[in-house]
Amino acid sequence: MKFTLKSNFVPSGDQPEAIKTLEEGIQSGVRDQVLLGVTGSGKSLVYDEPIYIQIDNSTKLLPIGKIIDQLINTHEYTINHGTYILDSAKLSQTYSTISLNSATGHVENKQILQLTRHTSPKSVYKITTQSGKSITTTGDHNFWAMRNGKLILTKPIDLKSTDYLPIPRIIKSGNIKPLIKINILPLLDPIHTYCKYSEINKLLKISNQYLKEKLGYPKSYHVLNKNESISIKDVYELSKGQLHNDFNVYSFNGKSLPVNVILNHELLNFIGLYIAEGHAEDRYLLISAHEKGMKDLLIKWLKNLSIEYKERNLNPGDFQISHSVLAQIMSSWCGHDSRSKQLPQWFLDLNNSQLATMLSTYMSGDGNVTSSEVSTITASNQLASELVYAFLRYGIHARIRIKLKVATNTAQKIKRTYYEVVISGQHDLKIYYDQIGFVLKRKHIKLAKALGKTYNTNSDIIPLNGIDLIALRNRYKISQKELGNRMGITRSYVSMVEHNLRKLSYDKYELLKKAFPTDKWLDIYKDSYWDKIKSIKKNLSESRYVYDVTVEENETFLAGHGGLIVHNTFTIANVIADLNIPTLVISHNKTLAGQLYQELREFFPSNAVSYFVSYYDYYQPEAYVPSSDTYIEKEATINERIDKLRLQSTTNIMTRNDVIVVASVSCIYNIGDPREYGKYELPIYLDLKTNWKTLGEKLVAMQYDRSDYEFSRGSFRVRGQSLDIYPAYQDVAYRIEFGLDSITSLTAFDPVSGKPVPEKIGQEGIVIFPAKLYLVNQERFQKAEKTIRQDLEKEYLALRTKGKLIEAQRLLQRTNYDLETLKELGSVSGIENYSRYFDGRSPGERPFCLPDFFTHAYGDNWLCVIDESHMTVPQIRGMFNGDQARKRTLIDYGFRLEAAIDNRPLKFDEFYNLVPRTIYVSATPDTWEIDQAQGHIVEQLVRPTGILDPQIEIRPAKDEIDDVIAEIKKRAALNERVLVTTLTKKTAEDLSGYLTQQGLRSQYLHSDIKTLERTDILDSLRKNEFDVLIGVNLLREGLDLPEVTLVAILDADREGFLRSRVSLIQTMGRAARNIRGEVILYADQITHRDKIIENDQEDLAWQGIEDKATSTLMNLDNNALTPADRVKWIKKLERDMQKLAADMQFELAIEVRDKLRELKQEKV
Repeated sequence: MKFTLKSNFVPSGDQPEAIKTLEEGIQSGVRDQVLLGVTGSGKSLVYDEPIYIQIDNSTKLLPIGKIIDQLINTHEYTINHGTYILDSAKLSQTYSTISLNSATGHVENKQILQLTRHTSPKSVYKITTQSGKSITTTGDHNFWAMRNGKLILTKPIDLKSTDYLPIPRIIKSGNIKPLIKINILPLLDPIHTYCKYSEINKLLKISNQYLKEKLGYPKSYHVLNKNESISIKDVYELSKGQLHNDFNVYSFNGKSLPVNVILNHELLNFIGLYIAEGHAEDRYLLISAHEKGMKDLLIKWLKNLSIEYKERNLNPGDFQISHSVLAQIMSSWCGHDSRSKQLPQWFLDLNNSQLATMLSTYMSGDGNVTSSEVSTITASNQLASELVYAFLRYGIHARIRIKLKVATNTAQKIKRTYYEVVISGQHDLKIYYDQIGFVLKRKHIKLAKALGKTYNTNSDIIPLNGIDLIALRNRYKISQKELGNRMGITRSYVSMVEHNLRKLSYDKYELLKKAFPTDKWLDIYKDSYWDKIKSIKKNLSESRYVYDVTVEENETFLAGHGGLIVHNTFTIANVIADLNIPTLVISHNKTLAGQLYQELREFFPSNAVSYFVSYYDYYQPEAYVPSSDTYIEKEATINERIDKLRLQSTTNIMTRNDVIVVASVSCIYNIGDPREYGKYELPIYLDLKTNWKTLGEKLVAMQYDRSDYEFSRGSFRVRGQSLDIYPAYQDVAYRIEFGLDSITSLTAFDPVSGKPVPEKIGQEGIVIFPAKLYLVNQERFQKAEKTIRQDLEKEYLALRTKGKLIEAQRLLQRTNYDLETLKELGSVSGIENYSRYFDGRSPGERPFCLPDFFTHAYGDNWLCVIDESHMTVPQIRGMFNGDQARKRTLIDYGFRLEAAIDNRPLKFDEFYNLVPRTIYVSATPDTWEIDQAQGHIVEQLVRPTGILDPQIEIRPAKDEIDDVIAEIKKRAALNERVLVTTLTKKTAEDLSGYLTQQGLRSQYLHSDIKTLERTDILDSLRKNEFDVLIGVNLLREGLDLPEVTLVAILDADREGFLRSRVSLIQTMGRAARNIRGEVILYADQITHRDKIIENDQEDLAWQGIEDKATSTLMNLDNNALTPADRVKWIKKLERDMQKLAADMQFELAIEVRDKLRELKQEKV
């Protein structure tokens, strides 16, 4: 059968060329090729989508674009064909998020490994759920969705209205202790907010002379002699930005606040009421409290906070607080008007008690209580989303409804969009009442009366597939009535769920779990609230970039308005289909393998796409720790479904040609000889001369269990003159009926319902394969037993000769026990340690693994695709060493025979020689893959815009300053901007000052400028507040300034990092955002880079130097290092040593360690 590719997509951009090149390479016999893709291409969120992110011990809900832009602008990163990639290892803080484990259903906290940004496509998709939560993503972004009781990975265009998206059932706070105080200094206007010098001087101990130098004579005179206040800007300069102590800040009218504001309950109440009923102007804020109970509370809070206020005479209930500093703070924390309102950015850092204080006051001011729900209406979409996240802290699942209404405080009768946040259902209302409540007694009493009514089951349901409930019931052989009794529901309720006419409510699901505690597959639903899809709308993108994060292991993160879990092959699929070639795809972990498996199943629905990963849910390998005399026995729980998929993989390979197997690196472990496995295939067809007894004996030999009562996968049963068999690798069973001496009927049926399955069984019948991958019959055992006992005697005597009496006795006892068990039962725990004997392999000879099945079935006519090769190849390379070290200890201490060493994964060269042809897929392939490809590197890189690269000109460096001034003036006259790069910070500062003297508006930017100020400087450049920006190394990747038409690089011929090929290309790329972009390099001599260009132009052959490779460490002269350089080298070598050790390059790691010791000793 041929591969048939089904997809709504067609190859576009440079995909057709990539597909063609890969196919030509395979057809011409190329051994290794690299498919170079773009990291994060297309699978991203738009700028404004909030992401739940934890930065060290602080939790924030921030626009994904804002946080990634800030980090990219202030850290070292790489650009891979238009995609900006920032590794978390470059960050000084740890970034993590809430993530869904798609294998277990658990909601976990996972570290963010990478942050990426790239140009937005034209179209994006807004997904909205029934509860009003929404998220806008690119068309290729992946979602985990529950469909027909299965968690599937799908794209926005493939989502269905019957799908359910997961939302965390609760966001647990890591904060038990309250958040004590917040520093407000970064939020204040540095020019119009003041400090008293007498207070500051107690902290800084400033000399009068230093004060005069910094502030000048007139200002310093008034400060010292007339107690004049100084601005926050002056304080920063006097303290050199290092002021962290407590002091007060003052408004223009003398009102003060401590710079570290204490978050007591009164302030949290005040903030809650401000969000509900307040707004801020430049010099004052106004809060409305017209209800007497609320007015009394507000007055009480203001007095306790020592905040002066005035109730307006013309509008009683409107309280004016004339305090410009407080107005700045409240506006920054919570917004200045109804449409900009938000919870303070630190609201997720509050503990539950503090957060409840703020929420109860807000809801008292802006909330409503009815007989069935608690709700609030806001004009701010951001506030509505943040309230939903806040309620999740208590396990409350609020919904968002969009409403059109006329504002109550405006004369214009124009309907505007408002967002209603609703809490309903007795379960959630009870939590709200117990843990949040209202500060207004009237509303609290009204809510109390609403409690105790019939439980509302409409919103919190479990999308269990009815057929799974039938299977569960049949497995335990109980009726619908008995199941209903266990769960406290009626038989008809059970029947409706089984026929998918009704969904289980969450409380009934908990009873189901309690009734069947050992059925772990039910846990997939436990940690999530399941929100049904309402709409999917395609829109034009309004975001310049789209953003994504790579999350440790799970690749999922919590984001969107209200909170949804979202996820982060088409070319390879086309290659497989066009060449019709069986393919093994290897990924470096189970989760990514699962994603590839699902994607390829969607591409090839009528072909044999299989999944082969480790079948252990939990696996503790056998080990021995000599230092503590601790033996760790192998402990494993086999996942039945994964076991089925593994067997399905080998069966497909043995019977079909249209096979794709997606595997983790576990595919290089020993699974038995495919030739031996193939001997056990059992053909069954009509008129076959046999009877049920003979057939049953053959099935037992193939490791099938006879079970007349519990009919499960890998078993058979006999009923009269018929035999039912449930193959271990399928979801259908077969019924074989016998006449006097032959088979008279062969039908397929559903093993759960017993209903016939419309599967056509031709004259050739069916073929049954073994229920286990590793088979040992009596004949093989008898041949192997003699050799095992001979080796046991030799090794037993060898241990005794060495004086290891305990180890010798242990080996004798354990091996004899294993042999006797094998003889009686045909299997034993740890049977794989004797596989060398059963396979007939010589000592040291490699074991059989999944690639052997491919070779056995297809010869050399198959393809291996290694996904994320930069991660997967090192993992394959390191498997052997780790396994051998553990096994050697077991052997040396008498736990295993020497032959156990040959039950192992493949060595890397064994794997490489076994695979006929390979495509390495990676956006960042390692040097090894590139070297192996020998030039066969296929780039799949589509430029996101039609803008050409900038024109590049080289000019003499002799008069570079005068020339660049003339060029800047030309651009300034056209309202365009210029970037100039220098080699040092001092040069950048001096040049900026000189240009200012020449009448040009100039500013400089380098690493000494604070992070927030850098963003302000770049914004000012774009707003035409100055013409030219002078920089050093920050004017490279990440700066996208479409107003810039000239990049001038001074001293471009100087060798070094700042003038390396990569640095120059990245710097020149800043001019590629404008159609008039131009680059001028000022240089006088040809350097190594120019020689490369000259060789290419003259068609000169490149010639390498043949020399013995030596470590760069050997050329590091310790004596030539300055103290600062020594510190940098120590940090670098520590990072290198850890990376080498992680990559299992232990020899190089030791070399680095030794050099590190030398540097540290000399430093001391």
